[in-house]
Amino acid sequence: WDGAGIVRSNARLSAALKEVSALSSQVETITPLTPSLIELKNMLTVATLIIQSALLRNESRGLHYKEDYPNVDDEHFLCDTILYREQSPQ
Repeated sequence: WDGAGIVRSNARLSAALKEVSALSSQVETITPLTPSLIELKNMLTVATLIIQSALLRNESRGLHYKEDYPNVDDEHFLCDTILYREQSPQ
């Protein structure tokens, strides 16, 4: 909420992404796998996707308000934000 709430900035989003990434790394070492742990992993995945999407959208629109970019930018961002999973090297 602190870094990726309704009012956002690139600096706070970047800090939130680092924090969520660190938590994700810690959670990966926990055993045994329980339903609560699976739910936590899913929440961290969703948090990562939300933060990454917010960092890519350099405008303010609806409930996504960025202090760094306070205006709507239809020319560049009147579209969906799509994130792709990086393919692992084979």
